[in-house]
Amino acid sequence: MANHSSRDWVDEAACAQTDPEIFFPTKGGSVIPAKIVCLRCDVRAQCLEYAVTSPTVLDGIWGGTTPKERQQMRKRRGVRTQVETFSCGTEAGYRRHLRHHEVPCSLCRRAEARSRADKAAGNK
Repeated sequence: MANHSSRDWVDEAACAQTDPEIFFPTKGGSVIPAKIVCLRCDVRAQCLEYAVTSPTVLDGIWGGTTPKERQQMRKRRGVRTQVETFSCGTEAGYRRHLRHHEVPCSLCRRAEARSRADKAAGNK
């Protein structure tokens, strides 16, 4: 398993100089902009290895791959993962509740409502 305490490569990643929102597209959103950034990244291999061997399931685009693509890689390698928990009061927390077939808490419902209002107002 990879050493997850040392992530020296992170500061060199192309995504460190890019709007992080493109790496976490909304459902149905395009992953292409993030994958293009990853293609030109010097530390893509380290990022992908980290994401595939991470003990938790990571959302978003890592190493030019989607969560579903990484899950397939984990299966082929026999890597076991656990679901990462997200803080309530965030869009990710709201999605986590839904994935677990839970009623989202009030903090997460407010975060999702703010996000929808921002998107409706054109503040993506």
